[in-house]
Amino acid sequence: MDNTKLVKLKVGPLHSLEDYIDALQSLTNIGEARTYLENQILVAPMDYPGQLNVRSAVNHRIKRGDSSDVPRQVIHIVPIIGPLHVSLNSRESVFLFNYNFFDKLFHVIYGSGKVLAQKPKPYKINLLLEITFKGWSQIRLTVLQKFEQSKDPEARYLINLLDNFIPLVLDFYPVIFRNGNWPVYREAMFRIWCIFYQYQRKNYNKLC
Repeated sequence: MDNTKLVKLKVGPLHSLEDYIDALQSLTNIGEARTYLENQILVAPMDYPGQLNVRSAVNHRIKRGDSSDVPRQVIHIVPIIGPLHVSLNSRESVFLFNYNFFDKLFHVIYGSGKVLAQKPKPYKINLLLEITFKGWSQIRLTVLQKFEQSKDPEARYLINLLDNFIPLVLDFYPVIFRNGNWPVYREAMFRIWCIFYQYQRKNYNKLC
């Protein structure tokens, strides 16, 4: 945090293009930020609505120039999906697409009287993914040896889920991203995108 400086805290809604333009104006009103954006690019991690609205603001500025209400420095802001968003969304996608599997696991652990929500809070998704991974680690070699020659699609899918998808989404942010190894991170991001594509995760075919 040595290179981090809190310059301003602004509370407000972010539901429309106008809201985002107002937030961007607050940023460019800060002298240091405005000076930086005159000649530098600012990579801004944000979710899909944020990317869409900031890109719309940039497009608005390019088309209308000074007649727009968008500061010119905004064209130097590059919105991207942040690694934390990718991590959370990938865990949620793996869980929701395989809900029946995790629902059975949940009842084995907590009893048949408990109810697993159709879309649990992130902490509960993380807990079930971690439990699944730890359990799989204990039986992995035995299962892989037993099904080594199996071509059954359900068996192959389940093994892929347990041996590839779940470890990937668990490690993507806390291990792969924070390790700072760009080639490994890039490969992991591509694999995550393949998961989104397979599970038809909304919006991930629209923005890169």
